[in-house]
Amino acid sequence: MRMRHRSIGLRVGILIAVPLLLLLVAYGFAASLTLSNALQQTRATALRTQVGNPVSVFQLEVAAERGLAILNLATPSSPQLAGQLGTQEVATSRSLAQLRSALSAPAATASASSAELTAVRALLAQGAELNLVRSAVAADAIDMRAALSDYDSIIQSGYSVLDHLIDSQANVEQVTQATDLVNLDRAREATLAESDLLAGDMAMREFPDADRMTIASLAATRQQLVAGSAPNLQGSYRAAFDRYVTPAAANSITAAEASVVESPWHLGTAPPHSSPQALPSLPTRTR
Repeated sequence: MRMRHRSIGLRVGILIAVPLLLLLVAYGFAASLTLSNALQQTRATALRTQVGNPVSVFQLEVAAERGLAILNLATPSSPQLAGQLGTQEVATSRSLAQLRSALSAPAATASASSAELTAVRALLAQGAELNLVRSAVAADAIDMRAALSDYDSIIQSGYSVLDHLIDSQANVEQVTQATDLVNLDRAREATLAESDLLAGDMAMREFPDADRMTIASLAATRQQLVAGSAPNLQGSYRAAFDRYVTPAAANSITAAEASVVESPWHLGTAPPHSSPQALPSLPTRTR
């Protein structure tokens, strides 16, 4: 599955989108190792297949829907965007049905801890709220920040399931490495959320101070997650991260975030004339 996710690369004024794309690819690459390689025990392998994979697929579909939903709120008169959102909603609903089926299977529930089961129930409950969010988007009864928050709550519930799945393993080194890799995936997700909101703002040619503050918070979250996780990677994980996330790329995205946060656009100055552009589809992220 490809992440067909619109983004403008945090572009306000003259910012380079390529470093952002490189980091998104790198985070996706690193996160793809999380449950496929970090958890090798028999139970872990089974749970990865029964729980980790469908959770990750569902998260990706929700994130893709979020980007399109925000653009639809920004430009509600676009039939093309409305059609794309409708198509994505079908894909997200399909992944939710598959998730429900997988998480209710005996292979997933028989040996699950009470904490794992609680996290699973919370994720499914959040998934059930999708139709409410969609109705609000369709009726233009929700703003972009609220939509971002609602979709993000669902995605974060998926991370909670992954956290409990990892914490249940006995091998401390595997748990540590898997946790760090999932946190890098959280960083990737925070970056996508930044660009989703900014894409909507640029489509509306507005940059409210509240949106600027939201982007600043997401940027801080991303930076903290990377700073707290990347240095702890070992072996093949360290090599993979160093290969794909160079210091130059990391510095570029931090500088881009700072340029967005410090832009005078939110004070009423003219926004950039360049229109939102879609970055190329990212490579498949498997678990």
